[in-house]
Amino acid sequence: TQSTWGLSEQRVHFMLLPTAVLVGVVFLLFLPSWPFGYSIRFLTCVISNLFRKRIPLAAETTLRYRVWVDDLDFNMHMNNGRYNMYADFGRFAHAIRMGIRGHNLLESISPPPVKGRSIFMVNGGLQFRYKRSLLPFESFVVKTRIHSWDDKWCLFEQRFISGRRVKAAVIVKKAFTERGKIIKPVDAFVGLGYSQQEIDEFVRVRGTNDAVTSLQHTEAWFGKDE
Repeated sequence: TQSTWGLSEQRVHFMLLPTAVLVGVVFLLFLPSWPFGYSIRFLTCVISNLFRKRIPLAAETTLRYRVWVDDLDFNMHMNNGRYNMYADFGRFAHAIRMGIRGHNLLESISPPPVKGRSIFMVNGGLQFRYKRSLLPFESFVVKTRIHSWDDKWCLFEQRFISGRRVKAAVIVKKAFTERGKIIKPVDAFVGLGYSQQEIDEFVRVRGTNDAVTSLQHTEAWFGKDE
């Protein structure tokens, strides 16, 4: 029999199969960018860390990802905007593991470590250093930890690692807030249930922040150029 366009039903069915496969492949390749894709990934990050044990002050957290098609730019490597997105996921996961909730809904689901304290973090600036490209479908991890602090700012360091190589690094300047007011990092740590002994030990091992505004000290992370 002939279809409306003059094609046999057998030929129409033959054309539909590869078309359906092509649509399915495109859908999967760009799945993270479909509507609500970012929100789903963000909620997954929150939920997967919300009920986990609180980390020590000097601990490092790790998130695992893979470079997807919609992460790429015209140079066929992950574009700089995606680095910031994945770094943001890493910082948020680290904050949750520290006991930071920052929202009444999250506090009602998983109370903060110290009753009556509601501490959050806000960005004050960041600096990226890109060393090597992350290529299509390459797996990588984002490692996050506290670098240092002063009387106002807390610096977080994050590394993008694939295999044994650091591909990019970022230093993020954050301030802790409570009820809309900026508080000292040390006060925030105490409000999150960290002991003064643990805070002092961190300072003894790593030192405190000397208003670091560059990434020169991260050069050792990358190793020698190839």
